[in-house]
Amino acid sequence: MDTNTTNKQLFPLTKSQELILSMDQYAGNSVSSITVQVILKNETDPEKIKAVVNRVIAEDSTLRTVIIQENDEYCQYFSDYVYEEVQVYSFDTTGDREDYIQQQAKCWIQPVNNKLYRIFIAYCSENNEYSIVMTVNHIIGDAWSMYLLKDQFVRYLSDNDDNIGDGKLYGYDVYIEEEQAYLSSKRYTSDKEYWLAKFADYEKEELIFRNDRTFEAGNVRLSFTDDECRLIDTLTERYHISPNVLLQSLYALVLKRTSCVDELCIGMAVYNRSGKMDKKIAGMMTNTIPIIYSFEKDISFRDYIKKVNSGLFSDYKHQRFNYGEILSAFRDERSSSDTLYDILFNWQVCPEEDSRADVQLYTNGNVTEILEITAMYDKIRREVSYNYKKSCCCEDEVMSFHARMIHLMSQIVSSEDMSIDEYEIITDEEKSIILDSFNVSANYAEDSRTATGMFEEQVKKYSYRTAVVFG
Repeated sequence: MDTNTTNKQLFPLTKSQELILSMDQYAGNSVSSITVQVILKNETDPEKIKAVVNRVIAEDSTLRTVIIQENDEYCQYFSDYVYEEVQVYSFDTTGDREDYIQQQAKCWIQPVNNKLYRIFIAYCSENNEYSIVMTVNHIIGDAWSMYLLKDQFVRYLSDNDDNIGDGKLYGYDVYIEEEQAYLSSKRYTSDKEYWLAKFADYEKEELIFRNDRTFEAGNVRLSFTDDECRLIDTLTERYHISPNVLLQSLYALVLKRTSCVDELCIGMAVYNRSGKMDKKIAGMMTNTIPIIYSFEKDISFRDYIKKVNSGLFSDYKHQRFNYGEILSAFRDERSSSDTLYDILFNWQVCPEEDSRADVQLYTNGNVTEILEITAMYDKIRREVSYNYKKSCCCEDEVMSFHARMIHLMSQIVSSEDMSIDEYEIITDEEKSIILDSFNVSANYAEDSRTATGMFEEQVKKYSYRTAVVFG
């Protein structure tokens, strides 16, 4: 890595980068990385792959970002290109390869005075397949960036550079300059006024899960069944909304019903790439919009979804304003809360199917939110992934949360004019457990404990679990 800053132009960190760096420091260096595997379907020449990897590194200055601290302030520069000795690791089976990648994805990349990516080539003898595996610190890349880099790898491996992809990428310095202009603009002032007014009277309430300062994550990945897809398609067509809006609204409604609150906030991750040039920049540009859901008494789902859709449209218009600034103002004025939300919703845009390569993203095995929901719904992939904080909830609770969302959706399809509080939230399976399993009284045991004492024991063991659900 080139550490000589002589004659190097220094750039400030962007707001997104500042938030990532603070999160990295807060979380004990455990959450700020993302890994991509680009599986090459037809390429079997490792030397050609190495040359392409180096070409991408040479042309994409974002990968050569170095974060330094000067005069108590963090800043960045783009180091000169130095040839990368890319290692090739061989694996007997795809399972062996996956295990190794999962292990590498959990390894932290220190963000200051350090190279901010790792890359290697994986060869699997089981299917004679090569892949490029890259891990980056989030401070230089988000999920969108990973797909852009994949396009560059594939484009340069093709016989004709122009067959795949949409030209060379712009450097992250373009976005830095763009943000500096935004921060001194009237739009920034307008966006700030919008968000501060929106949260002026907001009081965060505890939901069914309670957050803490641990970060180990579990994961549940589920594909939508054909019947569930028909429900989603029916409601999106009926209300002229996207699956994104529908699913997020349903999750909010399940949280409202199970937590018995009249207002809650869900974080909505946005790629923050509204311009044509922005879409061709690999770098950390993702922002989070804190979406407030207010539930009016006796409101029907029809009116509820219209209200949500309208509110999201307004929020999206102000998506450029960084979440970190909203949170900072909220903490300073009224609360010491770490976040405005404990549930994060991601809508992942799936790339078009590519005959030259497949892409797989990997998490680092940690999560800051109690529950991070990533939904994908298009012609290629129709699934949802739940990353959950193991100390706050368990796999069974996540499965129950998903089942309740599906159960709620099926009722709405047939009865859209009911009040949102009239829909049953308990699934048929949960009813059976309550009525049949809980009430089995064939066996008796001598126990001197009182009912109150037994209840207190359960509270101490599982303080984060839901005690009672009405509806």
